[in-house]
Formats: sequence, structure tokens, C-alpha cells
Amino acid sequence: MSNLFGGITITEGTGIAGAPGAAGAPGLDGVSGEDGDPGIPGPAGAAGAAGATGPQGIQGPIGPSGPPGLDGLDGEDGIQGPPGLDLTSTLSIRKTADESVTDATIQADNELTVNLEGTSSYWFFFTLFFTNGGVGEGFKCDLSGTVGVSTLKAQVFIYDDALNSLAAFARVTALNSAVGSGISMGDNFARILGVIEVSTPGTFLVRWAQNVTGAGAGVTVQEDSSLILRKLNA
Repeated sequence: MSNLFGGITITEGTGIAGAPGAAGAPGLDGVSGEDGDPGIPGPAGAAGAAGATGPQGIQGPIGPSGPPGLDGLDGEDGIQGPPGLDLTSTLSIRKTADESVTDATIQADNELTVNLEGTSSYWFFFTLFFTNGGVGEGFKCDLSGTVGVSTLKAQVFIYDDALNSLAAFARVTALNSAVGSGISMGDNFARILGVIEVSTPGTFLVRWAQNVTGAGAGVTVQEDSSLILRKLNA
């Protein structure tokens, strides 16, 4: 700055800056402003990619069994079958070995025999397969035993296989009533069937022999001959 004083020009210079003053005390806090309104929510972000499938877990324990289901409905009854045999009153006997005699003395068969009850009735059927060792001796048979008989009705048949004919047949109404005939050599057979009404218990059997004693090898009643017996109503 220039100043003219008495023709002398005095130029004012800049003084040295003074030291800065001490800082003033801080002012009081201003009043807090009110909260602004919340903004509108932005749109949902896009779904992220599906993560990789994790490993299969261990199978859990088997659960308890459920209660049983209800029973189904009963089916319709089937057609009734025919009545069965009463096995407690039917008997069958098979001869298990050949048996031979060499004369006309009639004898009881070793196997075809049975015990009968008293005051009872029975149907019976004897089948005798036999073979003759000679031509002239023939064959005879009868019914016998210790049983008491009220009534007896039986038919005896003797068949000649070689001649294909009936050699003898007869009705018998008493025990120990033999029926016999000459017959061809070789295999033949006889049948006796009927009904016996028993008064007292005892044995019941078939007897047989040659019809006449001869010089041949005798007569043999063979294995598989049989007796079938069935108890009847009183």
C-alpha cells in the first residue's frame, strides 16, 4: 500500500501473521431429525441354481407289522359225497403163502380164519386160487368153525379153468357141508359167498382138500387167496 506523506512515498508492508487463537468451545448438539418413511420393497431376486443331490441316506428299520385283516367270507358248502365204508366193521385177509395137502382129509386153511361176535350178522366172500397136481383128485371145500349159527346162506362155486366151465356149485345152509368135484390139472379157483347170523361167538373159516385121494402131487391153495368180511346191521 503506498501513502504519500510530504512528498515521500511510504509503502506499507504486510505484518507478520499473529499466532492462531484458541479453538472455540464446541456448540450444542442440534435436535435429531425425524425418521424418514421406509422405502417400497424391491422386487424378489431370481432363484438360485438347484444344488447337487446329496447321497442316499441309510434305510431305516422295518416298522412293526400291522394288525391282521378281517377273515374272508365262508364259501358255499360243497356237494355231499357218498357215504364211506365203516372200516371198523369190515375185515379183509390175504393169504401170504401157498399151502398144500395130498389127500381127501379136509383141513382148515392156515390163514383164512376170523373170530365172529355173538348175536351179530356178517356178509362174507372167500376167493380160493388153487392148482391141482393130478387129473383125478379134484377139489372140495366147506365152511366151518366154532361159531354158533342161527342162520347160514352161502353159495359155493368151483371153476375149471382148463375147460372154461363151472365144475360145481351149490347152496349150503350149515357148517361142515362140503361141495366138491373132479377138475382139470393146473390152475383153477373157487368162490364162497353168503351171510351168516351168529348166535354165540367163535371162529369162522374155510376148509379144503382133494375131492378124492389120488396119486398125484396133491392140491395147493395159493398165495393171494382171500377173505372179505363185513358186519351187517342186526
